[in-house]
Amino acid sequence: ELPAEVTTIAELLHDAGYATAHFGKWHVGRERPSAHGFDVDDGANTNRGPGRSEKPNPDQGIAITDAGIAFAKAQLAAKKPFYVQISHYGGGSEDEARAETRQALAAELRGMRGKTAWQAAILRDIDDQFARVLAALDEMKVADSTYVVVVFDHGASGRNANAPLSGGKGSVLEGGIRVPFVVRGPGIARGVCCRVRASTADVLPTVAELAGVKSWPNDVEGGSLAAVLRGSGKGNVARPREELEIGRASCRE
Repeated sequence: ELPAEVTTIAELLHDAGYATAHFGKWHVGRERPSAHGFDVDDGANTNRGPGRSEKPNPDQGIAITDAGIAFAKAQLAAKKPFYVQISHYGGGSEDEARAETRQALAAELRGMRGKTAWQAAILRDIDDQFARVLAALDEMKVADSTYVVVVFDHGASGRNANAPLSGGKGSVLEGGIRVPFVVRGPGIARGVCCRVRASTADVLPTVAELAGVKSWPNDVEGGSLAAVLRGSGKGNVARPREELEIGRASCRE
């Protein structure tokens, strides 16, 4: 259970005047997100979703996106700044991808081994939901004043499960700890690949600073990436401790 005394990003932003919401996977205890600073939530959901289904997707992928967009629109109408956390569920079978997605990707997926194919379809569905969020921000005319942060978890288990990276979930090789991290928003240049090492422990301080919050609990081990994001991917991150060493990542320019 997430201890009540742990300060969440929702609590920091709520105290700063933001409306806060969480939709989707919670997975940090049986207390609802509302017990940890969220004004609105859809429950303390595990991988099975609010319906405790073995296969929550694709319905829940669409539902949580709908809920997030609706919440943002409601806060815009109320002239209140907002923070929405949309946490997608993992997919464990071919049935968790939309039939139309599988059909659209048929040629691309042909020749792929079973699991690789349906995982690709599920990821395309998630991409489509991200696109819906971005389109909604454009429609609301707040894209230029809203930060969007996309971060994934550690991926699949297995020696070569996250190829071309080595290793997988549970290892400290790249396949176990290197994950996508994409940020869009005011003051952030487009198309920049940042090589400054970072951790998901940096997300809370980063979001807090971007939202105008000046301080956060001293026991947060991450540091804010705000200056790096605004500095075209260059700069230093101040953290209280530097035990974690992450190798320099390579990427396409």
